[in-house]
Amino acid sequence: MGFRRSFHSSVSAKALSVCSDLPRAGFPKHSNLGDRSHKPEAGLLEGSAVTILLSTFRSCKMHSKRRVARRAPVHRKEKPMPDSSVPHREVVDYWSRREDECGLGVDWADGLRRCWRCGFKSVLHGCHIVPGSKNGLDAASNLVLLCGRCHREAPNVADARFMWIWLRSTCVSLYDMYWTERGVQEFEKMFGRKPFATPEFASITAEQATVLLRKQMKKVTHHFGEGRLNPSTIASIFALIEEQVTGRLPRQHCAHIGNS
Repeated sequence: MGFRRSFHSSVSAKALSVCSDLPRAGFPKHSNLGDRSHKPEAGLLEGSAVTILLSTFRSCKMHSKRRVARRAPVHRKEKPMPDSSVPHREVVDYWSRREDECGLGVDWADGLRRCWRCGFKSVLHGCHIVPGSKNGLDAASNLVLLCGRCHREAPNVADARFMWIWLRSTCVSLYDMYWTERGVQEFEKMFGRKPFATPEFASITAEQATVLLRKQMKKVTHHFGEGRLNPSTIASIFALIEEQVTGRLPRQHCAHIGNS
């Protein structure tokens, strides 16, 4: 298709056209996804209310970034990390001939501008599969391209198999939705269930979701040097929305003793 990963047919048209001034929430991928198919991630895009809210969340984040950029045109560069001297093009060319893109977080056509794990457009680092301190070579065969956040989470093991296991098992099937899903997972840890699962969200519209999200996103920010909201902040936004709609904060979940 030329872009990456389309939403499943269950995603409503309203979720994809939240407002005429907002970008689309997901970017379609190629059609031959093999065993990953076009099905939404379990727990991420289940039901119309969750679909609309999470899709709108992505759009609101992008819209907020544009407004901040207009007010303060200062571009902070991501904190540098050790990189390789190997050109990134060589890394993409090497692995695109050896690894199937199905099941990865990126299409090879986007391998120079999107992180191979989370699928976000970012400044990419050459991440060594086997660390240099463990005799890993500075060569295309020992490199993958990751954003700074994913680089910090990548395995540092003297066994190349674990990098590819990690890349394939932790990515998601839509561009620009990885960190939102991490927020959903964080919400489940904090409150013992998926967000927006109460009856009050059964008939929410895209317009209502936009208003709810924009109001709550005014209350949050990201940590210095990160550039993106972290999973716990995203989970907190979802909880604030639930409190606004239902009149009560979700019940805290304590994993070691059950619900409080």
